[in-house]
Amino acid sequence: MGVVGLILIFISLLPGVTSEGWSMKALPRRAISSSCVVIPCSFDFPSHSYTALHGAWFEYWYKWKYTITYTKDPNYGMATFVGRAKIIGDLEGKNCSVRIDSLRAEDSDVYYFYVDAEGYTDHTLTEPVRLQVLDVPDKPDIVLPKELQEGTPAHIICKCLYTCPDNHPNLTWSELSTSSVSNITENGGEVSAVLTFNPSFEHHGQSLSCTCDYPQTNHRVVNSVTLSVKYSLRNTSVRMTLENGNMISLSCSSDGNPAAHNFTWFKISQGKVTNLGLAGQTITVPDGFEEEISYYCEATSILGSSQSLPIRIPTECRDSNKWTVGLLTAGIMLSVFLAGIFIFNCVRKRKTATKERVSRTSDIALTPRPLSVKHQGKQNVLITDPRNTTRDTTSEGETPAPRDLSEGPLGGEAGHGNPDNPDDLLYANSNISKLPSGDRTVHRSEDTEYTQIGLQKN
Repeated sequence: MGVVGLILIFISLLPGVTSEGWSMKALPRRAISSSCVVIPCSFDFPSHSYTALHGAWFEYWYKWKYTITYTKDPNYGMATFVGRAKIIGDLEGKNCSVRIDSLRAEDSDVYYFYVDAEGYTDHTLTEPVRLQVLDVPDKPDIVLPKELQEGTPAHIICKCLYTCPDNHPNLTWSELSTSSVSNITENGGEVSAVLTFNPSFEHHGQSLSCTCDYPQTNHRVVNSVTLSVKYSLRNTSVRMTLENGNMISLSCSSDGNPAAHNFTWFKISQGKVTNLGLAGQTITVPDGFEEEISYYCEATSILGSSQSLPIRIPTECRDSNKWTVGLLTAGIMLSVFLAGIFIFNCVRKRKTATKERVSRTSDIALTPRPLSVKHQGKQNVLITDPRNTTRDTTSEGETPAPRDLSEGPLGGEAGHGNPDNPDDLLYANSNISKLPSGDRTVHRSEDTEYTQIGLQKN
């Protein structure tokens, strides 16, 4: 369908068009600068035959008419409109629609139409038409239903300014779950698209936007709305808070739009449900019952009611500070217990090691052997083994080989003593080195000291 056809449909719907007198009807227009505008127009004569010959559009400046376009002579008119303004309607069909291209801000004005008809003088139709040229197009107009309710399909309309066939806007919606968009329609200088969706609580509070892009003028305009969906109460629950003085605070909450306006509390004890007759959102109850008791709430809105799950009150509730002290005490006791285990293991390992060393020492056998003693002076005694003749040949600085402790104290066979005598004596060498002299040398003395060792049998 062409532009002229759309104009004819529009004109047929215009009010105020009558065949009983001179009349003309056209709607005011808002258009975009640098784009074009089509002003739909219709007119009529008295009720007898006639033929419309020519028509013209003009604007007044004081009392002077300044023609912008004339069908009889396209070049007749104001220089600023020549080539930009043109009557596109069929005058014989009573269509006086006009188009103006390359709009400028100064084109904003009030315009009039007059007609030349066969058998009639020129007649100026007095109904003015106002044109407003915009630097930026209007934001889209979003039309919402009076109410969005969960479970009821809804239709949302987005309208964009559309006054030029050459600058058709591209209209898009933002994403919205469970929605669909119908075909774009044109009507009365606007283009519109309808979005259909099934509202739910998930849509409540969401932002919905509509965008209009104008390719000819590179304009983009956006408008958005926040959806308010009415839905019944859901997620009703009770929250328990411990308070001082062995009391518990119970608070009822529920999600819904509109919100709950009334709360009712119930108690469950020994399988019996009792209405507490309390209507507040928060109540206070004692703790530490000897029997198990539960509470639940019922939230109510204009869309219905919703109940929470029962919440059980512990038979022995403790203040949060008592819980803290108890946990701290348990932690200390556990730490002491672990430390005791660690110390016990360390002591046991040390005792085991000591027993092993004593056992190895007890395995050393002391076998007595005869010794001979040689006196040299009053203080020094040299104990020698008669069977070992290397004592005198040992070089200085070397340690003599160990002597066998078996001989008596005076040389010769000393014997081992009486086997029944627990106090048998043994003798051992004791090498003595004198302190350094003035020349810082150590003199090794050949004297030895007599040592007596007593052994006692077990």
